Amino acid sequence: MKKQLLNLTFILIIGYMHGQCFSELRLGGHVVTVKTDGTLWGWGYGGWGQLANAAMNNPSSPVQIGTMNNWVSAYNGLITTFGVKQDGSLWGVGGNSYGCLGVGSSAQDYYTSFQQVTSYTDWVDVRGAYFFTVGLRANGTIWAWGQGDQGQMGNGTTPMAQPTPTQVGTDTDWASIAVDASRTAIAIKNNGTVWGWGANTGYMLYAGSSVTSYTLPTQLNTDTDWAKVCLGGHHVLAQKTDGTLWVWGGAYDAMGVGQNYVDVATPAQIGTDTWRSFTADPNASFGVKSDGTLWAWGFNTEGELGDGTTINQPLPVQIGTDADWVSVITKLYAPTIAVKEDGSVWAWGDNTYGTYGNGTYTNSLTPVEVIGICVDTPLTTPEFEQPTIRLYPNPTTDKVTIDSALNLTEYTITNLLGQTVAKGTLIEGQKEIDMQAYSLGTYIVHLTTTSGANYTYKIVKH
Repeated sequence: MKKQLLNLTFILIIGYMHGQCFSELRLGGHVVTVKTDGTLWGWGYGGWGQLANAAMNNPSSPVQIGTMNNWVSAYNGLITTFGVKQDGSLWGVGGNSYGCLGVGSSAQDYYTSFQQVTSYTDWVDVRGAYFFTVGLRANGTIWAWGQGDQGQMGNGTTPMAQPTPTQVGTDTDWASIAVDASRTAIAIKNNGTVWGWGANTGYMLYAGSSVTSYTLPTQLNTDTDWAKVCLGGHHVLAQKTDGTLWVWGGAYDAMGVGQNYVDVATPAQIGTDTWRSFTADPNASFGVKSDGTLWAWGFNTEGELGDGTTINQPLPVQIGTDADWVSVITKLYAPTIAVKEDGSVWAWGDNTYGTYGNGTYTNSLTPVEVIGICVDTPLTTPEFEQPTIRLYPNPTTDKVTIDSALNLTEYTITNLLGQTVAKGTLIEGQKEIDMQAYSLGTYIVHLTTTSGANYTYKIVKH
């Protein structure tokens, strides 16, 4: 008990030092996030009403988005904000070009108040591009809406505008989704295979000009050990279950494998290290290695890499010397934002719209701490999100499936106060933890292997 009180006191002190603490930050053309009290917040570009502000200005400090306090997760695109409520329903606000809000009509260009997206109550993830959106439901299906002229709907059609969510293909075994700033989507299945549809920009889907787009999900390679993926606009970064990072596409320096890389179809490994976090935009890529160091590569004409120079880097270069980084995110028309182990938030690059969140609109060539903002420290320790284990779906409405080659023996589930909710043993062949009876909220799943190694994951229960 004394140890728990000491840890709680330390967390409170850190939170006080850094100011307002939020859950995971999501970056589009603006930042959105949820507080532990269930309120939704954001800052940065608001020109399409995506901050639920009728003035549609660009606040450089956090502002509450709407007045509701029953949000569990937040997502965004470049001109949209989406939130999932405690009942699993999905709501959107902001730009609605081509129907990218999914509210059933594309007649209205934007909304400054939240609109419900379908009547489904099992949404677990949403990813927004510029003018189209994809969402993942707890039943393992993917849905798409908005601009579809390059096959972004993934259902064999090419509508200019699809204002109502439509199912992508017919499969029900999808685990994660990703989109870029243009017209491409990529997803990973429960079996670790990677699939793509939409525009073949940068040959991200197929190495050849004979294929301009895919209108249905198409398997991109034969590997079955993909764990995470993100798109940069012209290249794909993907991580395998062993923690290694791979790339394909046609973004040259942003690929991170040198200027002589030619075969855009075959995934190429970036170095030999394992990675804790990675992200990309059309011009650059960033990652945090397992040792907590921060790295960047790609075009740097505007100093966006954060190394204090404007020199392009075709291979990863370390940013600073600190070794306590946890995560990093970036997007087109946005800066790069990274979080440290103590929950502090750092930003660099384009701050035209105040997306740093520090009350200024001034750019920086190196990471600067965003005073007044932090990410909740219980969710930003280095042990989180180890790539050797996948838990899905997340959020979940009932059961969580564990996918790992490790020999896992025990699990313990706690709430955010560190109180044990459940514990048990994992026998060979057991792949699921039943969370159906749990109250809505965020939980921490602690997994132990036969060798005594511990892995910890955040799970949201809808």
